[in-house]
Amino acid sequence: MKELLKWFGLLNEKGEPSGHKYTSFAATIMIAYVHYKGLNKETATTFLVVDWLMVMLLLGRVTFSQILELKNGEKKQTPTE
Repeated sequence: MKELLKWFGLLNEKGEPSGHKYTSFAATIMIAYVHYKGLNKETATTFLVVDWLMVMLLLGRVTFSQILELKNGEKKQTPTE
């Protein structure tokens, strides 16, 4: 079993299971399934936007608070000295 996990790249540098990698792998499988079942010309743009957001969230490039700020047009003010 460990060889299979290693082949999929789901183990960290210490050879232990990585929750972050499992989550990314599960999301990739779900994305592939949803694309197989529901992607067509009318929904392609929506699929691409959702995929991009999922990848950015899983990689830690974007946070939920940043997405909400972008959606609502709010920006937190940082105090200046």
